[in-house]
Amino acid sequence: MEIPAAVLKSAKGLVDMYGPNFNLLGTQEGQDVYQFVFPDDEKTGFPFLYLYEKGKPALEVTGFEALEIVTSFLVE
Repeated sequence: MEIPAAVLKSAKGLVDMYGPNFNLLGTQEGQDVYQFVFPDDEKTGFPFLYLYEKGKPALEVTGFEALEIVTSFLVE
């Protein structure tokens, strides 16, 4: 899977530390939803999601909003 440059740019800090590790969760309201995947041995809190619409900057979402988005893909 090729990660859009806008997503890599928005997640630059994480990509620099851990590499470009993403899962594409799906599409929501016309935006592709990418989840950053931390290494298995890394303890983290909320997920880091990146909402991407072609031709626009990627929007980073974390916290409870990110949990709601992830849950919406599990319920479908």
